[in-house]
Amino acid sequence: MRIWYQGLIPRNESSAAYYSSMEAHVAALVRPNTTVEFHGMPEHIYPRGYGPAEFTRYLAGEWVEVCAFAEMVLEAERAGFDAVMIGTLQEPGLQLARTLTDLPVVGYGQAASFLGRSLGDRLGVLAFNEALFPLFRDRLNAHIPDSVGPIRSLDVTYAQIHASFRDPDMAAPLRSALEDGCRLLVREGASAIVPGQMLLAEATWRLGVRRVDDTPVIDALGALVLFAEALVLLRRTSGITVSRRGFNWAKADPAVAHALAALVERKRG
Repeated sequence: MRIWYQGLIPRNESSAAYYSSMEAHVAALVRPNTTVEFHGMPEHIYPRGYGPAEFTRYLAGEWVEVCAFAEMVLEAERAGFDAVMIGTLQEPGLQLARTLTDLPVVGYGQAASFLGRSLGDRLGVLAFNEALFPLFRDRLNAHIPDSVGPIRSLDVTYAQIHASFRDPDMAAPLRSALEDGCRLLVREGASAIVPGQMLLAEATWRLGVRRVDDTPVIDALGALVLFAEALVLLRRTSGITVSRRGFNWAKADPAVAHALAALVERKRG
C-alpha cells in the first residue's frame, strides 16, 4: 500500500528535522507493506515573507492551497498511489479532491475528530495560530457536529516549534507548555485533546505527551495514517468507495479535471 502525505510546510533545510520525525513516527505504526511518501507544499506557492502560518490566515490563501492540493491529488493518482492524506487540520481542498479521484482522500481534521470522539465526548483544541481558531472549530464540527469545546492558545511561535525538533534545549520548555495547556483545556471540560496544527501535533508526539490528567492527546499522524489504511483495505476487500451522488460528490469529468489542472499550471508558470 502506497500513501501520499501532503502537508502545507515546504520540505527544505529548516523543516528537515520535522519531516524526519514524521518518517520515523510512521515507520513505528504502519502495516508491514505500507509506505508513506511525504510531500510538502511547493515553496513557490508562498509569497516572499509568508510561511504557512501567515498565509493560511486568509481565505484567499486557503484557495491557493486548495488548487495546489487538487493538482497533487491528480499527480498521486497518476503515480499509482493507493490513498492521499491531507496533513493539516483545516484540510483545504478535501471535498474537491474527492471529486477528482476514486482514491481514498482523508484529512487530519476528520481523522482527529473521529478518533477524539471515540475516546471522549468533548474535544479541546490546543494551537498557536489564533487567527485560525474559528476555522478549527468549524472544520471539526463539520465532521461531528457540536464536538468542539474549549480552544486554547499556546504561547509559542512557529519557529520555536521547528527548533524543538533540532535543539534538545527547546524540547523541555515546549513539553512543559504543552502539558500546562492541556491541563487548562481539561479544566474547561475537554475529555480528548486535539493539537491544532500537524507541526504542533508531531512535536507533541515526539515529546511523549500522550495523556494529561487522565485525558488522551490525539496522535494526529497516527490517526491520519490508520484511517487512510482502513479506507484502502475496505475498498479492496468490500468494494466500499466514495459516494457519487449530488453536486458535492459527483466525480468531475476528465475534461473538467484537466481544465482545473491546466489553470493551476498556468498560474504556477
